[in-house]
Amino acid sequence: MIRFALCTLLALASRSPSLTPADAPAAWLLVERDGELALERCELGESAERTLESSSASGVIDVVLPVALGRSASVESLAKPRELVLRARDGALGAKTRAPGLGEFERPARPFAELADCDVYVCATRGDGKRAAFLLRGYAHVDALPDGPFLDLFGGKVPLGPHDYAVTTDTAAHEHGAFAAGRCKLDLERWIFVEAELAPDRRGVFALDLGAGTTLLARRALPANTRIDASAITQYQGGQRTDLRYEAGGATGELSGLAGRATLAQLALGSARFRDVEVDVIETLPKFGGREVDGILGLDVLRRARRITISFERKELALGEVVLTDSRGSTRCLALASHLFVPATLGGSAWQLIVDTGAPVTILDRQVVEARGLALAGPATRAGGLDGARRDFERVVDCSFALGGRAQPKLGPETADLSVFAPLRSPGQAIGLLGNDALARLGTVEFDLDAGLMRW
Repeated sequence: MIRFALCTLLALASRSPSLTPADAPAAWLLVERDGELALERCELGESAERTLESSSASGVIDVVLPVALGRSASVESLAKPRELVLRARDGALGAKTRAPGLGEFERPARPFAELADCDVYVCATRGDGKRAAFLLRGYAHVDALPDGPFLDLFGGKVPLGPHDYAVTTDTAAHEHGAFAAGRCKLDLERWIFVEAELAPDRRGVFALDLGAGTTLLARRALPANTRIDASAITQYQGGQRTDLRYEAGGATGELSGLAGRATLAQLALGSARFRDVEVDVIETLPKFGGREVDGILGLDVLRRARRITISFERKELALGEVVLTDSRGSTRCLALASHLFVPATLGGSAWQLIVDTGAPVTILDRQVVEARGLALAGPATRAGGLDGARRDFERVVDCSFALGGRAQPKLGPETADLSVFAPLRSPGQAIGLLGNDALARLGTVEFDLDAGLMRW
């Protein structure tokens, strides 16, 4: 599984959302009402300006106004009142805060049409530990997420007072136009392999990894005359923009040897064709189970199909269509922070699992396993990660497993240090990777991103 680190407010500089018509001008506020955190719509009207008090008395914490695609984090303090000024002007939403002794801070205005093209995940943690998560779809509709996942980019390391709130957002753009659709054959071992056409005269073998936030391609497989551009992540902080070093890594560490980013005119998986595919170019890739691969096919590309179905029975990948019209079970599936999250019960307690077809086995965070007293079958074994380093893994004994309220055959998941997911570590929330051992038992698994469901 591949991830990329983001902090403060980060977005890939090369991406921008497309435009769609906006609704009547309004802003969304993070508020506290009767002790409960909520998102609340604030009507603005055309060419309007509203000044609100942000304080513990008013309950207004902040406006949800992402600067760009990517993740953001801030600490909002209501210990002293401040003014929050919202403006609807020239088809865009602007905001600034004024606080005595601190002056003004103005945020870049965002066209309402762009906001309508985005889904914004919002997670707020109050000083006493109370938290809430929401999904603001198209800047118009709110889904409460009472069971999470809860994401805190500060990792709980920032001390909060009684009137303080740690707020994390994750903003993703909608896909538009004709979705990629089609089917192709899979080669199933402990990992999942698929052959892709990169150009009329160039094919390559990819490891299919839904846990990867970005798609990787070895330099040797790059079609001739494809330009490689420098990779960068953009940080916005205090109204200032800074380009930062871009890193890619997995649950076990960072990958070295990134050469930059490139755009493929097409990437075809059987009859499914993706156009203008951005990839991270890497000098060399490690072997998967001793097998050479030309790339790692991640969620960034596959999510453009909106529906992803993996049949372990037929050894087939189906994209862009509903395959399981009469499924045996389903559970919620949330696309967040470049991952797919599904709730599950393991060992009698709740977990948030990241779907990771790049992991041959299910892996649970060792910190939680030890805290919950799950039995381990020692001694530890050592295995290598994508970064080449070798780490300790221990197996959980006779672990009960349920998805969507339905009991599944018991698992023997591995444990490992998943500290790379520190922003997801919080009291009461357990994190793990749902690997191919568990997915294969379901036979055929369908991820419907529009419906927010995983079916089997």
